[in-house]
Amino acid sequence: MRKFFFLLFILLLAMQLGSVWAQEKNLRGEDDANRLSDDVMNLFENGRKTAALILIEKNLQDTDVQNFEAIKEDVKGFLTTATEQYGELIGADFAKEEKVGDFLLRYTYALKYKQQPVWLRFTYYFNNEQYTLKKFDWGEDITVLF
Repeated sequence: MRKFFFLLFILLLAMQLGSVWAQEKNLRGEDDANRLSDDVMNLFENGRKTAALILIEKNLQDTDVQNFEAIKEDVKGFLTTATEQYGELIGADFAKEEKVGDFLLRYTYALKYKQQPVWLRFTYYFNNEQYTLKKFDWGEDITVLF
């Protein structure tokens, strides 16, 4: 019986991880864009920077991004510096949603550290068929969160 529950637990865990790793690139609506952003933030909040960055990389369609490896290193460095400067990560929160007409959507989140939050932003473009993640950026100017 114990083996059954262990196998069931492993199966459920694999299904959960599979949903994150197999995230569709076609985001049909705002809910899908929001879910992708939330999934990434949950990974960051739980200390899974590499998994979060892989999920962003699989979905980012920014023509200016030549080498995502450089972006990965920048984000990891930024988050490491944030921990050193602002203390322990104590949580994450959704900060705001911004829209331009019905074609641009941006979600801003806060990673909360003991002394100060930092922000992460996801910008999506809607081409009348689907949303695409066009930009992912981050910073520490807390006025961005307002």
